[in-house]
Amino acid sequence: MGCRKALLSLLFVSSILVLTIVLTFIISSLDWPLGSNLSYNPDSNQNQRISEKFGTLYLIAVYREKTTLSCRFCPQFPTFLGDANGLYPNNSIMPIGQLQVFILRSGSVVPLPINHTFANGTLRTLLPPAEYSLRIQDHWFNLSMVVQVVAGVTTVVSLIVNRTFYPVMFYDIFDRDSSPAIGDLGTVFVKVQSTRAIPNASQTVFIETVRNATEEITTYDTNYATIPTYRVDNAPVTILSESLQHGALWIRLRPNSLLNYSSILSMNLVTYAPQYSVNSTSSLY
Repeated sequence: MGCRKALLSLLFVSSILVLTIVLTFIISSLDWPLGSNLSYNPDSNQNQRISEKFGTLYLIAVYREKTTLSCRFCPQFPTFLGDANGLYPNNSIMPIGQLQVFILRSGSVVPLPINHTFANGTLRTLLPPAEYSLRIQDHWFNLSMVVQVVAGVTTVVSLIVNRTFYPVMFYDIFDRDSSPAIGDLGTVFVKVQSTRAIPNASQTVFIETVRNATEEITTYDTNYATIPTYRVDNAPVTILSESLQHGALWIRLRPNSLLNYSSILSMNLVTYAPQYSVNSTSSLY
């Protein structure tokens, strides 16, 4: 009697196991959402179907830093302007975060919502297949381009902004009212170490000053009087004339906006020259 019960129990368990295997095979052969293979990911499949109907626009934006010489002419502020030797890292790459990108579909007058690059300098968005106008806007430069977005394809826009520093060896400021700030009515003469003129016709030129701002802070709170504080100001300039003399470049320029020149520790001329390329790839970024 005991053997019979054991045999019946074994048959019952075996039938349940066989039934489970059969049901698993039937269900796994069906499409989502009724069933799924173990290696099947419904989310990735859904993203694949979306990418086949839309195209991907992928933007990567970086600064490429350059300099004309070591900053040995700014000894009061070497650690801010460069490394321990006072040198700018030549050809170093820095991502451009929070860069405004306006996307406008051809034939439309209303741009898509404003997009910004992430801290790593990238922006990725899905778009319907069409021709788009891109306007990239920054305080230092503006750039426009036309790109074609194709379904199932990633359109890659690579933006490199060449940022070149010209440390100022000598400067002289002529201001009519002798105020601590100069505007577009004033003139600045600077001397930089360079063997060639600055191509200001094709690049945006800024004057950058590093000032001691400790006195400004002590006006509000005297507790900060002993803490060195620095302030960096930038103003776009118009180059009026350039002259090469004995391996140095003398420049006469005019600020296009108000520039405070009190307590200046160092000064640079900085140019921004953007360049870009557009490529297509079937792989997704």
